[in-house]
Amino acid sequence: MQKLIQAMIKTGSARVASLCLTIISIKIFASVLGPYGVGLFSMLQQILHTSSAIAAFGGQTAIVQGVASRQEEARSTYLITVFWVMAFGVLLTALFLIASAPLIANRLFHTSDASFTSLIRWLAVPLVFTVTMTYFNSLLNGLRAIGRMAFVQVICAGILMLLAYPTALSVSEGHPLAFAFLLSLSMGAGASMAFIFCFKAGWIKLIAMGFRLGARLADLKAFFAFAGMMLILNFIASGSLLIVRSLVVQHGGLEAAGIFGAAWSVSMQYVTLMLGSFSAYYLPSLTRLRNSPDKVTLIENMVRLNIIIMTPLVATVIAVKPLIIRLLYAEDFMPSLEIMRWLLIGDYLRTTSWCFGMTLIAFARIRLFFWKEASLHLIFLGIAYYAIAVRSDIQGVGVGSLVINSINLLFLLIYVARDYRFARPKLLIGGWLFGFGIVLIASWMTWEDVSVSWLKAVCIISVALIHSLLFILKTKPIASDGSSHS
Repeated sequence: MQKLIQAMIKTGSARVASLCLTIISIKIFASVLGPYGVGLFSMLQQILHTSSAIAAFGGQTAIVQGVASRQEEARSTYLITVFWVMAFGVLLTALFLIASAPLIANRLFHTSDASFTSLIRWLAVPLVFTVTMTYFNSLLNGLRAIGRMAFVQVICAGILMLLAYPTALSVSEGHPLAFAFLLSLSMGAGASMAFIFCFKAGWIKLIAMGFRLGARLADLKAFFAFAGMMLILNFIASGSLLIVRSLVVQHGGLEAAGIFGAAWSVSMQYVTLMLGSFSAYYLPSLTRLRNSPDKVTLIENMVRLNIIIMTPLVATVIAVKPLIIRLLYAEDFMPSLEIMRWLLIGDYLRTTSWCFGMTLIAFARIRLFFWKEASLHLIFLGIAYYAIAVRSDIQGVGVGSLVINSINLLFLLIYVARDYRFARPKLLIGGWLFGFGIVLIASWMTWEDVSVSWLKAVCIISVALIHSLLFILKTKPIASDGSSHS
């Protein structure tokens, strides 16, 4: 438990800095360009995210798992095999972006404007840098250099923030290509820093040794056994969100995409911050465990820590969400609260599901993970399509998110109870249910609020903090030998 908290603090501090820098960047875009500019930037980011996931063959998690579970020569040959796979993938994907830019612009932005076509073609540059950063950052994560891995994100966000204002001015003057140049510089700086960290730590020698030893067919099969399904899954996940954003653009223009992007971004950023801090230690540590009781112990400690942190965090975001939108964006973005209120309830479920879902990745239950995630994303896409295309109501996307998070948690609870004899201690269940109750009541109390009621906010936050404090006092983390320790 102590190592888990230390790792979270180490990565969390860097991620907080990265998040703050990103928030400043988006605030600049919102102030200068309004919902239209934020919508355009969020669409470009989503296209880049989807294409980089395809180019890397969904390999980030596969590298972390592969590096953490191999030693010496086997690790080197695995790394060089993955290097060649990703090099091939990024080349094909970049060529596809360049060749298919007119079609992509027409399908996603619903326009044949040459400026959008050119913008998509230039995304090939940040694509190369993003995949390069993914490769070296995964090596840092797999070898548990989690502080340096997190710092790479700070560098990316720092460049983004420094260049946000001149970029926004350039876009406002009719030069949207500035967004592509901004993403290129940000991702390029991150890729360079990740390489430097690996070089200084001497880990580039692992890759150099792999060049001498050569790629191995067994490593290629192992990588695709893990990453092949992850590739399809990442494509479904990123692609479904890209389709949703495109539907929003089609029915409300890039202004509506900006409104949707604000709600989605707030929900994703603080949750990603916490889960990223957790996973840097949790996934490699869980991968190394062979004893079933030790696995259950680590899972229980992770759930315990999740309850302690996420209950007051989610409750606070719910209580002050109008202030968050005004601070991070602008008054024009207040309609995003209609989507956001649904997303925030689902966030509490999502973080708990993540604690159990990591077991599927750590122990290579990839087929089960694939079908679970693919089914959930397709259900989400179906609900979102019905809400936007049929009912013209984008808050239905938030409802869809809540539905799939509920299904996901129920499925994973059944899975860990069956496969790992997860006993679900009464205090753990009670603490989680009480925390979820606080989240539901906080949401009900502030459902229609477009400004913060500080009396409500203080009451909600105080109750959530008291719950976490009492939960800490009543429960103690369990050591791997079964004994309690603080």
